[in-house]
Amino acid sequence: MIEDPANDNYKHFRNSDYDAENATALQRYKKFNYPHGNSPVALDDPNSTPGTSLPESEDINRDNTLNESEAYFQYTIPLKPNMDVGEGFIVDKFTSDVTLKDGNVYPETWYQFKVPIRAYDHAVGGIADFRSIRFIRLFLNDFEDSVVLRFAQLQLDRNNWRRYAFSLLNPGENIPDDDNLTTSYSLTTVSVEQNGSKSPVGYVMPPGIERQEQPISSGQTYQQDEQSVALQVCGFERWGLPGYIQGFRDT
Repeated sequence: MIEDPANDNYKHFRNSDYDAENATALQRYKKFNYPHGNSPVALDDPNSTPGTSLPESEDINRDNTLNESEAYFQYTIPLKPNMDVGEGFIVDKFTSDVTLKDGNVYPETWYQFKVPIRAYDHAVGGIADFRSIRFIRLFLNDFEDSVVLRFAQLQLDRNNWRRYAFSLLNPGENIPDDDNLTTSYSLTTVSVEQNGSKSPVGYVMPPGIERQEQPISSGQTYQQDEQSVALQVCGFERWGLPGYIQGFRDT
């Protein structure tokens, strides 16, 4: 227990044993991303070796309360080889040729998923809305062999646009238009960094638009990502006019 307080076989990815084994990046992190990450500090090592300075207490929100209630929305995202854009929440894919240490060239594919929060499969525990959700739990099943997933970025995007449920042809207060309620609309974003290499047609900035530069440090700057709104329509009626509105806060 002194050598491994968490009893999870924790091992830092910069451990000297890996240097002797000439281990790959995947092998180095295999025992680092374990549930607890608690380990004693190696005083004779110039590098920091613990995974965390806080002991694991199984209290994820640190409120010192045991909460056994389960209330969540569940989403199912299919994962399989050779996936294509348009299936399983995939909006873009990028394939590049990577040269391995042995000189062989291996094609590597990255997928961009966008999962609408209202497109859940199950609502568990009587949850009714999205106002008090604090954590995300990710688990895998139905795999016949071990699998390693790499995430470039995992984030929640807020959409300030709201669907206009009335007719744009007859403005004013009226009953929501039937076509506007039955036609399927989807509002999303496209950007230079995430969709610039999209196949068959990549995103191109509109004429006259320049990417803004953001200062960071030491006089250096970086270009911010440029985005546009993308509207997807399914089952569009002849005279249907989809509309979206965005609210602005007075400051």
